Amino acid sequence: MSISTAVPAGGPAGRRTSGALPVRRRPSAPLTVGVALGVALGAAARIVAYAARRSIWTDEAALAHDILHRSWSALAAPLDFAQVAPVGFLWLEKGVTSLFGPSEWALRLIPFLAALAALGLFVLVARRVLAPAGAVVATALFATAPQLVYFASETKQFSSDAAIALAIVLAALQARDRGLDARRAGALGLGGALAPFVSQPSLFVLAGAAIFLLGGLRRAGGRTRARHVALTLALWGAGGAIAAIHALHSVSAHDRAYLEGFWATAFLPIGGGTAAWLARFATEMGTWLFPAPWGWLVLALVALGIGTLAHRRDGTLTLLLAPLAIALLASALRLYPMAARVTLFIVPALLLTAGAGAEWLVRVTRQMRLGRPAAWGGLAVLVAGCIASLRYVMLTREEIRPVMRWVAAHRQPGDAVYVYYGAARAFEFYAPSLGFARGDYRLGRCSRADWHGYIEDLDALRGRDRVWLVLAHPFHKAGIDEDSLFLGYLARIGRPLATVSAPGALARLYDLGDTTRARAAAAGFSPQ
Repeated sequence: MSISTAVPAGGPAGRRTSGALPVRRRPSAPLTVGVALGVALGAAARIVAYAARRSIWTDEAALAHDILHRSWSALAAPLDFAQVAPVGFLWLEKGVTSLFGPSEWALRLIPFLAALAALGLFVLVARRVLAPAGAVVATALFATAPQLVYFASETKQFSSDAAIALAIVLAALQARDRGLDARRAGALGLGGALAPFVSQPSLFVLAGAAIFLLGGLRRAGGRTRARHVALTLALWGAGGAIAAIHALHSVSAHDRAYLEGFWATAFLPIGGGTAAWLARFATEMGTWLFPAPWGWLVLALVALGIGTLAHRRDGTLTLLLAPLAIALLASALRLYPMAARVTLFIVPALLLTAGAGAEWLVRVTRQMRLGRPAAWGGLAVLVAGCIASLRYVMLTREEIRPVMRWVAAHRQPGDAVYVYYGAARAFEFYAPSLGFARGDYRLGRCSRADWHGYIEDLDALRGRDRVWLVLAHPFHKAGIDEDSLFLGYLARIGRPLATVSAPGALARLYDLGDTTRARAAAAGFSPQ
C-alpha cells in the first residue's frame, strides 16, 4: 500500500497553494526545446573540458598519489598531503584506475560522469519545483556555470557532491508525490545511508530532506503512516553518524590543525562580524560561480526566488535551502568550511531558487502586459550571460605536462633537475611516463617559514654546468612570490640558458658552473 508522506497544496498537477505559482504545468514546445538546448549545451561544455585533458595540477596529484599507491583498506586512513575525501569516492577512483590505468582520463572519469548525471537530475528536479520558464532559466545557468563545468574534469569529489545533492532532493520530492511504502522507505533509507560515504556534505542535504519529509507528515496529518518515514530517517541517521565519525577520524591531528588555518576565513564567526561575513560569503559565491556582472544578477534572482518559494508554503524552500543553513551552522562550529569548491553541493539549490526568481519576473511582466518584450529581453540577457560564462570553460591550472615533456626532450646525461616543492606531486605523477627515474631529479623542501632553506637547496647545486629548475604552484608570502625568489637568486648565482613556460608552470636551464660568481652573487642576498 502506498502512503503519501505529504500531499502538497500545489501538487504536481498544477494545483495552487495560496498565492503560489503552479508547480507543474505542461510546458510549451519552445520551453521544452529551451531545456533540451540547455542540457545539450551543458553536456557539450563538460565533454570539451574533459577532452581537453589539461595537466594534473598539484591538488589533484596529491589525491591521485593516495588513490594510485595505497591499498583499498589504506584509503580509509588519513590521507597524505593534508587531503580530505570520502572513502566511497576514493574506492570508486581506485576501481576506475585499476581498470584503465593511472591516466588523467581515468582519474577524472567519476567526476565527469557525475557532472553529466547532475545535468539530467537537475532537469528532473526543476520540472518538479519550477514552472517551465523558471526551469529553462535554471537549466541554462546550471549548464553554463563555469565552476560546475570545471569540476566535471578534476580529480576531486566536488562534482559528485552536486550530483548526490540533486539525487537526494529528487528522491525527497518523489517520496512526497508518490508516497512511501515499506519497500520505498527502505530503498530511500539505504540510498541516503550510503550517500555520505561518497559525498560528505550530503549529510547537510539529508538533514534538509529529513526536515522536508517531517513537514510533509505534519501537513498530511493522520492520513500518513509515520513509520515509513521513520524507517527512512533512521537509516539516514545511522549511515550519517557512521560516515561522520569516520570523516572526523580520517584526518590526522596535524592535518586538521593545518586545514583549520588554511580555511580560517571560511568559518562563520559567532557574535561580532557575523552579518559582514554572511554578506561577503553571498557576494563571493555569486562572483565565484559566474563572471561579473552575471554573478550579481544571479544573486538577485536567488533573492527573488526565496520570496517566491516561501510564498508557496509547500516545503520546497526548506528542501532546497535548509542544507545551506545547516552547513553554515557546521561552519560556525568549525566542522566544515564554507568557501569556493567545498560549497559546490549547494549550487544546484541556489540555481533552482534563481529559477523561481525568474518565474516571479515572468509573472510581473505578464501582469504589466509586457510579456513579449520582456521575454525577448530576458532571453537576450540569458544568452549573453551563458556565452560570457562559456568563455571560462577551458580553465587551466598548472600545465606542467608540456613543460616536463620539453625538459625530458632537451635534458642531457648528468643534468641536475631541481623541482620546486609546490610542483613535486604533479612532477612525480608524470615522471614515469616521461622517462624520469627517481634518481634523475631532486624534490625541493618546503621552507615557507624560513627563506634560507631554499637558498641552501640551490647552493647545493653550485658548480654544475646544467641545472634545470621546474616551477609550478608557487606560494605567496610577504608580498613575494616564491617563484620570483628562485628565479631572482638563480639569476644572481648563474646564467640562464633556456626557458620553457606554460600556464602556471615554468622550467629554466641554468649554468651554475662559475662558483666564484656564485659565491659573490650570493653574499648578502635577501629576498626581502
